[in-house]
Amino acid sequence: MIVYRNHRKSVSPHESINRLRYQLTALRNSHDYAHAVALLIECGELETGVTDVICKNSDFLTPEVKTCHEITSLAGKIVCQLWESATYDRELIFRVEGYLGKLCTMNIPDKIPLSIPEGFVYYGLYPEMYIAAADNFQKENGPRSVIVLGLRSIGTTLAALVAAKLFFSGISVESFTIRPKGHPFNRFVEIDRSLKKIITADANSYMLVVDEGPGLSGSSIAGVIKKLREYGVEEKRIVIFPSWLPDGSRFISPLAKDLWKRHEKYTGDFEQQWIHSGRLEHDFGMKISRDISAGTWRYMLYKEENEFPGIHPHHERRKYLLRKRGDYTKYSMAKFVGLGRYGQELAKRACLLGESGMTPAFQRLVSGFALLDFVEGSPLKAGQVDTVLIETAARYCTFINKQFPTEPTASHGQMVEMVTENIGEGLGQQWLGKLSHFYQNFTRSLYEERIVAIDGRMMPHEWIRTEHGIMKVDHLEHHTDQFFHGPQNIAWDIAGFCIECEIDRTMQERLLSLYSDMSGDVAVYKRLHLYKIAYCAFRLGYVTLAADSLQGDPDAFRYGVLLEKYKKALEDILQV
Repeated sequence: MIVYRNHRKSVSPHESINRLRYQLTALRNSHDYAHAVALLIECGELETGVTDVICKNSDFLTPEVKTCHEITSLAGKIVCQLWESATYDRELIFRVEGYLGKLCTMNIPDKIPLSIPEGFVYYGLYPEMYIAAADNFQKENGPRSVIVLGLRSIGTTLAALVAAKLFFSGISVESFTIRPKGHPFNRFVEIDRSLKKIITADANSYMLVVDEGPGLSGSSIAGVIKKLREYGVEEKRIVIFPSWLPDGSRFISPLAKDLWKRHEKYTGDFEQQWIHSGRLEHDFGMKISRDISAGTWRYMLYKEENEFPGIHPHHERRKYLLRKRGDYTKYSMAKFVGLGRYGQELAKRACLLGESGMTPAFQRLVSGFALLDFVEGSPLKAGQVDTVLIETAARYCTFINKQFPTEPTASHGQMVEMVTENIGEGLGQQWLGKLSHFYQNFTRSLYEERIVAIDGRMMPHEWIRTEHGIMKVDHLEHHTDQFFHGPQNIAWDIAGFCIECEIDRTMQERLLSLYSDMSGDVAVYKRLHLYKIAYCAFRLGYVTLAADSLQGDPDAFRYGVLLEKYKKALEDILQV
């Protein structure tokens, strides 16, 4: 099943440099910690992109790679100082600017690959966790010297923080980044002689392997450790800095299962650093009333658990219910939307949608969280469709289509491949013969016309009936999350609404008529049938994966029910 896709794009390095310079200026003018984090993210992306192009086959050091690495290292020091003492050495800014000027005179690639740093954007991974992890490591081990190895891509940024904290602790620090290669379940690394010489120069140095992982396999971290052991590094000198601490028993890679339990691991704690410390409440200017992450928001909106919609806790953003101190009548909600420019872009979207009156009002962006008005009311259920909902959905889709034009991240060929694979696996190969109409009419020109940052989440429980009408919630990030579809023609949302809310033919015609009148988009009529197929194929893949990964959990059953729903919908659509 095709469910995920790495939304990587190719950009000019000067585009990254310009964003980096913007954050430098913002930081110089404000001393705002958020700008320092945004600066670090931009530096890490630039270093990763340049290094990946130069070091295609094996990792080695060139003047360009070293210069990019120095820029990221300096940004890491700025973040570390601001986090720990609310100030920083301004000389670091001037040094970053100097290295940037030097980089612009070098022979850097014309284009570099840019991947979304998923932890900072999707999973609420905060850089300070690695500062705390480095501090704990230093206190427990008292190292004299370390070599910090960041696993590209996001490990580039995280390693800079570990290195910065240890540098300020008076430890001799050497650092560079490496890129694990090969099959996702069997990663390996290729390192040239110059880097090997650095690794083997001091037998007493600790080797700190820094990454966002481990993922399903654990093989990226395992591949690095395997190479270090081949170089004769003692097992006790190899330390892992991950973002979380699984027991390793479910890793797909047998090597990772074995190595994970052999090595010391250090990680930070978001709850301790941001919640228990009171820092997040201080930044919000409000009291956290309740953690409503990982589907716990359902207990606020439903009386019985058998009414709960299915959710996957790993795919939910951090969310908190907030209230002003002393005010028990009005609540706000804080939802993690991303650090750096990623959060800033979604904040702009939240502001525009909030001003339309069709979604919760946006208050401000704080420490990677969008603060929104909390909407009280009743979530809708499939089949609970009336003219008010249809009119609201038509206006909402018209607004999205007008306000958020963008570029696709999934190509026409990839979309056709997803539909074919998911239907073949989900319904059976015999159903692929029913796709001739789809293949013939779902042309590249039709697919690429008018791409927008869709809602991507048109389930009935995301529409809340209030005393003032119906509001759409969970409306910000699903065009840019880790899943396959990305931005699409608005027909994706309209198809999703029709399928999820189970509207009948009369209501569907009413929806299309209202939407086309409001938007002027008459092409929606010829698209809808095709996009219903594509939408159901994706959801078929998603709920299959979700049910498999949640075996034994009540949500696995809920996804099983949805699986049958999408199968039936697809069969009905394909037989028309």
